[in-house]
Amino acid sequence: MSASHFWLSTLTYLMHVRSILSECDTDCDYCLVNEDFETGTYRILNSAKYCLGEDIVFNPRAPDEDLSYASPNGHYYNWFPGEYRTDLEQYPGTLEYINKNQPVNGPFAGGFFAAITVETVDVEIDLQGHSIAQHPHFNTQQRFYANIEVQNKPYDELSKRTTGIWMWGPSPVVNNIYIHNGILGLSSHHGIHSNGATNVVIEDMQIHSFEVGGVQFNDFDNVTLRNIDIGPSNANVRLNGYYGNARFDLLTLKYLNASKPEHDIIQFADGRNKTLFEIEADLIAAMDIAFRFANDLLTDEDVASPLYATAIQLFSNEANQFLPDGSTLYGVLFNSFLDAVQGFGQQNQYGNNEDVDIQGLVLDNVHIHDLKKAVNEVPVVYMNPCYDDPEVYGSWLYSRENLYDVVRTPLGSVLDLRLMIDDGFHVIDEGVVAQDASMYSEYLRYSGNVLTDAQIGIKLFDVFKSRITTIMEDWATLNTGNDVQSLPECMQFMCNSDIIFQTNKGIIGVRLDEIDAVEIRDVSVSNLYNLSPLASNACGRYSGPTDGGNLWQIDGAGNMNGQIRGISIYGSQVNFDGQIEIRNLVSSYGDVYGVHVMKDSLVTFENDDTLTMTITDLYPENQLDEQQLNTLIALDRTPFPNNFHGQCNILVDEVVSSRDFITVDPPIPNGVDTIECAAPVHLPQITPLAMSITQMHHSDFGETSKKHSHSHPNYIRLLCIILSVLFLFALGAYISCIAWNHGSTAPKTFVISSSDSDDDEVLMLKQHIHSKYGAVCDS
Repeated sequence: MSASHFWLSTLTYLMHVRSILSECDTDCDYCLVNEDFETGTYRILNSAKYCLGEDIVFNPRAPDEDLSYASPNGHYYNWFPGEYRTDLEQYPGTLEYINKNQPVNGPFAGGFFAAITVETVDVEIDLQGHSIAQHPHFNTQQRFYANIEVQNKPYDELSKRTTGIWMWGPSPVVNNIYIHNGILGLSSHHGIHSNGATNVVIEDMQIHSFEVGGVQFNDFDNVTLRNIDIGPSNANVRLNGYYGNARFDLLTLKYLNASKPEHDIIQFADGRNKTLFEIEADLIAAMDIAFRFANDLLTDEDVASPLYATAIQLFSNEANQFLPDGSTLYGVLFNSFLDAVQGFGQQNQYGNNEDVDIQGLVLDNVHIHDLKKAVNEVPVVYMNPCYDDPEVYGSWLYSRENLYDVVRTPLGSVLDLRLMIDDGFHVIDEGVVAQDASMYSEYLRYSGNVLTDAQIGIKLFDVFKSRITTIMEDWATLNTGNDVQSLPECMQFMCNSDIIFQTNKGIIGVRLDEIDAVEIRDVSVSNLYNLSPLASNACGRYSGPTDGGNLWQIDGAGNMNGQIRGISIYGSQVNFDGQIEIRNLVSSYGDVYGVHVMKDSLVTFENDDTLTMTITDLYPENQLDEQQLNTLIALDRTPFPNNFHGQCNILVDEVVSSRDFITVDPPIPNGVDTIECAAPVHLPQITPLAMSITQMHHSDFGETSKKHSHSHPNYIRLLCIILSVLFLFALGAYISCIAWNHGSTAPKTFVISSSDSDDDEVLMLKQHIHSKYGAVCDS
């Protein structure tokens, strides 16, 4: 480059930056432009006001080659940290400098998980009408990501998400955060995600094109969302979850190929012999074809490749209609502890912590709409019943004979047996071997592909701490000397999970799990479409976690793939006010609930003059016709695992323990004529859920009629309820003292905080954040 050309380019760039900076308000301490994101996540470590000077398209460390021909997956550091020694400090968890035999600890061990992280106190992010979104190429490659992470890591330290790669570390105090005035677009997971933040205000935002949720906060205090439009979700997800899993498997293969001789041969049970280098090369080649398919870059060479059909069949998301295929899709999710990936409530999470105390949430003028998904239900397998001989399996495995250790790769994804045998989706999902384990020897013989070969190779050389059992290794290869041609009959299936063993829960507009002092006013949830298919029949007629369903799912629900909840409330204290609208919830093969109130919840509705709730156009089992229903009945696939009950405008669960409670006050909100469940209009023979007398009693419903509505102010009714509950517990204390003294926990007590102070609290928060960084204008 000539000197004149260099100076001309430099001058042009400086003029560009100056023009951008002129777009930032004068009270902005930092004006962020695309150049600030080229090397990776922009980590906010200093209290200040940060503004966007232009639309940010996040595509960090993208390769400069023409990706129509260059390999997007062949170079380890494409879109990934770790190439430079400074990365170890700037992006903790970078793999290059970590001993391969140790777990990889650090937030960035799995890549750039956010465009912006907020890691300190007193921060304002003013998007100034601009947007943040993943570049489509980066969206393809980085499958766990949020545009803004309000914390320094994607997972809480106690989550310990995998045994091989832990994306966590020490948590800084993140407090007094204000995010506003812009758009958050394309994201493989969330618009905004957070663990452990306090005093956060998000307002005047549009959030769309996400695959998991618009906003998710875990383990927080005092969060306000105001004037937020959430939706539509991403409806053009070109590649499925197997591709994302393969991206992580490549991380492991990097270490294996650095430590294993090139001549090491894996002899697969289906007669093929491959080196580890060949396994990696074939996986990369197939993934490159899939990448170009997803980004409309396919070449004639790709189509002519012997791996083309394998790549498209394995990684294309067409079977799921190019919709998100994970366990659950949310508008917003507010959760007390850990990451809420399993069932509802802390008793159904990995941490099982019922002592959390999370409070303070305001949803004000939030509109959630146009969420659409189709889950890929993956029947997982576990071998624990096989570990019946300590001489053969050792004392540790023998001690786990009655547990459920799902067969997974080191980095968390499950081994999908359907991909490892001939005609696997028919054999497994149609239940060919579900009821007769003696059929295993005929059907369950290893027939691998580029992904499963890599997963078995990882186990064979046992990098990190693999969760693939030696039984699977013996079955798929001849290398161990233990010739196991078929999987053992003691192997068991478990259903109602996704590709990373998370509980399928369908679509939920607003999910509240064990949060106190929640104010919901002027909120709408509309146009939710769950296109998930019928249940896999791999586990037979399971109804819940004890007979073949996911360990953390709702007991008695059967398969939950197709469910929709406009609003779900578990163990939370929630007050509704203003205009609440829930409409047009459509499920192909699942039940639909406008509002679902679960155990230990206190739900109050404001008076008629301030609250109107409308719940209309609920369409359960929308694609199920009478002939299909009769076929399922004849095949004994309903009432379980396909458990059809139609719809409920408001579903209040039955309280089955005297230590639990549900209170709804008044019993029917203004705008709702009656609380009812009903069969689908086109399938009246389906039996809807019924409100039992026990359920009504524990729910404080009394008569389910409108005449009880608002006869007294809510606080008086609440006081009477609390006094009555305290009296009943005092009366029964002597009788039940022995049981209570043997480890039972007392019921929670909910105290409603006055909602009148919410606006004052938000104003004080804004004033505190911006006392040094400029004024905040209310909308």
